[in-house]
Amino acid sequence: MTERRRELENLRRQLAEGDAEILRVLLRRAKLARQIGELAQGSAASAVGEHELLRSLEQMAADELPPEVVTDVFRAIHAATAPLERPARVAFVLPEGGFCQLAAQQRFGLGANFMAVESPELAIEEVRRRRADLAVFAFESSLEGPLQASVEALSATEMSLSAKIELAAVRSVMSKAGNLAEIQKLYCYGPDRLACQRYVASLENVAIVDVRSPWVACQMCLEDPTGAAIVPQAAGERAGLGVLQTNVSDRADLRIRYAVASARPSHRSGADTTAIIFGVHDQPGALFDVLRHFAERGINLKTLQSRPANGDSWNYVFYVEVSGHVTDRALVTALEEIKRQTRLLKVLGSFPSC
Repeated sequence: MTERRRELENLRRQLAEGDAEILRVLLRRAKLARQIGELAQGSAASAVGEHELLRSLEQMAADELPPEVVTDVFRAIHAATAPLERPARVAFVLPEGGFCQLAAQQRFGLGANFMAVESPELAIEEVRRRRADLAVFAFESSLEGPLQASVEALSATEMSLSAKIELAAVRSVMSKAGNLAEIQKLYCYGPDRLACQRYVASLENVAIVDVRSPWVACQMCLEDPTGAAIVPQAAGERAGLGVLQTNVSDRADLRIRYAVASARPSHRSGADTTAIIFGVHDQPGALFDVLRHFAERGINLKTLQSRPANGDSWNYVFYVEVSGHVTDRALVTALEEIKRQTRLLKVLGSFPSC
């Protein structure tokens, strides 16, 4: 054995030992989480300080690992062990196997108690009735911006927007088959099929079968050796399917942010965003008079969108996102001034910036 090969074997052995050490630490973390759950006696687990913890871990990694890699790894670890403290009850919007469920699972772990509902309003209602701790629903897309129905659903309640979860909307062709040439049927959930129209139109001699959810499409493929499915890639992988072709969506760069709504507002993370809705009086300069209060206090305006006022034809309100937490002094004083000049003002919540 050459010296170079001996050195490689030694490094691989050290990697394997490192993996075993990581597993031992994870098992210790799981044990601690379980002990916390027993002492908490069913009280809700708190995510306070997670943002600061992730930032400190990124700094500890220095230049050895990219910050986003550190964040992704430790968020996955936290999501995996959090249910051992106290499984969160999470209402998410259908379909099963869709991006909303994947976002909820990514955030709260597979051990959480999930309930599927048909709309953001119903997800929020589950929290209001205390049948769920949290509601997860699509809130914003890189194509459309903030989604009208979701903003309206949240603004109609006293629930607080406490977090956002961002996902790349990656739909792929998944199957148990070895290659595309073996495929005779393609199982699709309606919206996934619409999102991949160009790819579906390019197929020849493949029967298209509509199903009621991405998860059903996955199950059909498990039973059909000549079947494939267009589904969110993470859902297909979770079902045990392989990738035949990745990211076949017409908009391959589409990203979606999912809202987490809860009965309690979030604590400061140190890098927050606050979402607000307001309506101005019908007079010249009314919008400027509101926005200047942010500018004068050095508050960054991140999003500004006008939208029809719910139940008030041809009147409009403004949805804004600004940097900072609602408890920050600068934002508190700005909102005090704005309240005097608007016909409507509602803070939807503060959350760690994406």
